[in-house]
Amino acid sequence: MILAILATVAAISAHVDQSSPTDVDSTVLAAFDGSTGSDAKWDVTNDPVMGGVSVSTFKVENATGVFNGTVKIVPFLKAPGVCNVKGQFASPMDLSAYAPTAAGVPAGPSVVIIGRSSTPDYAGFRVAFGGPAIPRSTKYGNSVGSFKANFAFPGTPVPGTAYEAITVPLGNFSYDWSAFSGRCDTKDPTSGPNQQHYCCPASGLTPSKAEVCPAPKYMKKITDIEIWAESIVGDFHVEIASIFIKA
Repeated sequence: MILAILATVAAISAHVDQSSPTDVDSTVLAAFDGSTGSDAKWDVTNDPVMGGVSVSTFKVENATGVFNGTVKIVPFLKAPGVCNVKGQFASPMDLSAYAPTAAGVPAGPSVVIIGRSSTPDYAGFRVAFGGPAIPRSTKYGNSVGSFKANFAFPGTPVPGTAYEAITVPLGNFSYDWSAFSGRCDTKDPTSGPNQQHYCCPASGLTPSKAEVCPAPKYMKKITDIEIWAESIVGDFHVEIASIFIKA
């Protein structure tokens, strides 16, 4: 099965080239089989607030990254917590050529996750990529800004494998996500910063504005790829064979 999914990933990513952001069909952001994209350093963060109780682990097993854990209520906040695994690239990637040409156009470049889950109904999955040029929309969370989007497992495996291809259009990503919900379409509690967040218009979510969308100026120096489980209480289990961005 592992050989089958690696063959599938290889076929999808046949034109991958990390040396230049131009004239390429796709670029690998994460892999675990020793090939291109396997050099990221992965670290887990659970409830980065005082009194956090959510737990998670990450390990590489059978050429797959396995992220497993439980999001729990943070007693201090009386709200669900967060589990995050971040892959820090060995060197920054210039992904500016993949930035959508128009903020309101849904078709086009996407982040694709080749993976599977034994908890596909868990509703708190997010994918993100970060870098120093991306604005931070909140003082909470990461030390650098990041674009984040929701994702879900469609329930249809790639033919011949047990893995699914989850396609997340770049137009679904916003750098203006809430540290309380992980989403771009929510307003923070009045007990907190009381901040309204905004989505990219192409996502179809509201409220929205074009300024928060991925743009070339933000994507010249991308330093990490992230998988999140947040703001929804429950167990989660994700197995990732590969993550890449495609034109």
